[in-house]
Amino acid sequence: MSKIIYLDNNGNYPALNCVKAEITQWLSYYSNPSTNNKLTKSVQKRIADAKKVVEKFSGSSQFECIFTSGASESNSIIILSHVLTWRTKSKKSRTLPHFVSSSIEHKSILLLLERLKLAKLLDFTLVQPNSLGQIERKKLHSAIKKNTVFITCMAANNELGAINNIPTLFKGIRKSIFRHTDMVQLFGKYRLNLNKYNIDGASLSLHKFGGPMGFGLLFIRKTIFPKLVGPIGGTQQGGFRGGTENIPYISCLTKLLPIIQKRINSKNKHSIRNRMIKFIRGHYTTHNFCDLTGKGMNSNQDKKKIDQPDIVLFNSPRTKDQLYNTLYLAIRTKDMCNMKVRDYLGKHKNIFIGIGSACNTSNKKASHVLSSLNVPKSIKKGILRISFDIHDKYFERNCEKIMKTIIDTSINFKSN
Repeated sequence: MSKIIYLDNNGNYPALNCVKAEITQWLSYYSNPSTNNKLTKSVQKRIADAKKVVEKFSGSSQFECIFTSGASESNSIIILSHVLTWRTKSKKSRTLPHFVSSSIEHKSILLLLERLKLAKLLDFTLVQPNSLGQIERKKLHSAIKKNTVFITCMAANNELGAINNIPTLFKGIRKSIFRHTDMVQLFGKYRLNLNKYNIDGASLSLHKFGGPMGFGLLFIRKTIFPKLVGPIGGTQQGGFRGGTENIPYISCLTKLLPIIQKRINSKNKHSIRNRMIKFIRGHYTTHNFCDLTGKGMNSNQDKKKIDQPDIVLFNSPRTKDQLYNTLYLAIRTKDMCNMKVRDYLGKHKNIFIGIGSACNTSNKKASHVLSSLNVPKSIKKGILRISFDIHDKYFERNCEKIMKTIIDTSINFKSN
């Protein structure tokens, strides 16, 4: 296959042409939006226009929209803001604020919580997912303490494609706790109304749905925003996140979001993923990971001799619980090494996929998501993540053929 088959869209979705054109156009503007002169008016108006487009797209009239360098920054500054607010404004500042999160969150959240705990600035509890990679409401609520001030749970996991029902998860949480969600994998794929989403804050990155890399948004409920201490010095963006606004990137929102809105309205978004699963089950020995879980799974699965290749699907029985563009699976063979297979497919087949964990599972960078699910090494080393663009007509026509190439290459691969 000479054509590039790009199947790592959860990592980065290529920027749309309208985004490139808009950024190029606004690079020629040289007035700082913080100054007050005739040249600045058009720049300030562009910021206001972009915010209106974002509000209409996301149903976020009850939220302040903060421009950031991406979801990692958005996640970080909303956590830091709550630590600073607790330390400077709370009557209980001598005690540590308590945070609740899940063990499968993005590293920007998990590593920051660890560092702040090490610095004795907070305490936190991590909730483990079920075998489908979802967080259960009962477990989440049981982690809440008297001094809990912040709770965060991702809307959809970038590896597994598992979707959490955030409005249901956060229902009944006391109002004094800030409810935050990492919405990176959901925003731009699904129709959302943040005003009705039962949250106080959300983070996202534009490069996950056709925007530029290094640009994101942070939503904060307007009634809460004035009470928070800004973690980055400066007067811009209400003093919460200082720094000159990135006008070329902000401006591209006015072109990008109307196009994404039309795409969101398209029907049968799950059809390609369903076809791929049907093909796999019809041509290969297949198991669902959730059916393999149980007492002693780790030791039994790793000790089991692999006589015949098989495939393990990380797949919820309910379609609405899975990202429509993501297929997460493991191919089990004697010589399987997903890292080498990924590199081989890219070099020789022009097929570019993602992997959730390197086959060298002793590596500290091995997926924390798979570790949270207690995935055994025999499955871990065969993990492949296929995240595709449902608007790619070539892939839509040839998805079964491409999956056959990926799977057969993996099964016949000989590790040297």
